[in-house]
Amino acid sequence: MRVLRFFSVYFFLSLTLLIESTWKQHLPSDFVDTFVYTLIIPIGVASFILLSALVHEHKMKETKKAFRGFLKVIGTLGAGTMLSLLPALTSYWTNPTLGFIVLFIILPGLYILDRVMEGS
Repeated sequence: MRVLRFFSVYFFLSLTLLIESTWKQHLPSDFVDTFVYTLIIPIGVASFILLSALVHEHKMKETKKAFRGFLKVIGTLGAGTMLSLLPALTSYWTNPTLGFIVLFIILPGLYILDRVMEGS
């Protein structure tokens, strides 16, 4: 991925969910839909890519490298999703001001995840 692409997608997701939960238009059941769209579907696509890579690399006896890359991508997507949902859930269950504070607290974490994804 190019620099800041992962960061900008998850930051936009986090900000959108935070604004909707601040206005109480977003129910916790909608967060599950967001979780499915941002984590489960990319994991399915990554699984398909991993399967094709494992079939190709099985001939060369180097399946560890593809599996490690897959686990890195899955872990980064999962962490990005959890960090993106955290401000919206905080805003929904507590004070909206606290949700915006949490948003600025998680920004360095999203940037670090962006740097990790840059190497993948």
